Amino acid sequence: MDRKREFIDFMMASGVLTFGDFVTKSGRRTPYFINTGNYKTGRQIGTLGDYYAACIQDSGESFDALFGPAYKGIPLAASAAGALYRNYGRDVNYCFNRKEAKDHGEGGSIVGYQPKSGDTLAIIEDVVTAGTAVRETLALLKGVGDIRVTALYVSVDRMERGTGELSALDELRQSLGIRVYPIITVRDIIGAMPEGDGRIAQMGGYRTMTGPIIRLKRMSDNELLALCRRVTALHEKLYNYTARITQTQIEYFLRLCLDRPGASDLITPREILREYITVLDVMNQNENVRFE
Repeated sequence: MDRKREFIDFMMASGVLTFGDFVTKSGRRTPYFINTGNYKTGRQIGTLGDYYAACIQDSGESFDALFGPAYKGIPLAASAAGALYRNYGRDVNYCFNRKEAKDHGEGGSIVGYQPKSGDTLAIIEDVVTAGTAVRETLALLKGVGDIRVTALYVSVDRMERGTGELSALDELRQSLGIRVYPIITVRDIIGAMPEGDGRIAQMGGYRTMTGPIIRLKRMSDNELLALCRRVTALHEKLYNYTARITQTQIEYFLRLCLDRPGASDLITPREILREYITVLDVMNQNENVRFE
């Protein structure tokens, strides 16, 4: 059994990779879910470190330290650094950040190796969705000194679209010049499933083999309508008023959003809800404004 298949089996046995019908934070529908918070034993974190160390070793990258962004990146950096020494004799530095800078004792926001100007760092993460955490890490390190981040290691490349047509990880490669190394990709997960496995059918409608990006089904019109109605009720409760908008008007609003050029591929429920809440805010704050 190859390493990728072993890692997939390891994630499933640890309850980290599960299948079903989920909605991500960005509002996208997905037939699988990855929750690295389910790693909870010494054996699991030790084994995870072994897989990361193998990925790092295979990449051929050299760097002054591994950086694990708080919080999930902290045990990843420590376990991977330990595995690199144990399995490959590489004694690498590692460090991580505090969410809040310490103003007593040794102080500062970085724990472990203290990066300095001229250093090269590699970031270690669990999964990357839009790259927000990586960009926040770059901003943090910029405040420390002239530090270059050249590599990013993740457990799974979900191959989901970022802010444009590229996948989130390809955006990091192109815009920030960071080389990205996943242990596995979603294509590896699909490829590891035996023919006839029901989970392939679950994922079949969510993938395209014509490009590098896994495109997920958007929520149905009825689901979006129900979501907008729920948001309306919450908005009314929050601001103690009665919204002057009918179901027919909500349906018309959704049609306007979904009929835009490219909306079928690019728009997300988060974007729709952001615009819908703006409409509710304007109508609530201006009694003479009506939805037309």
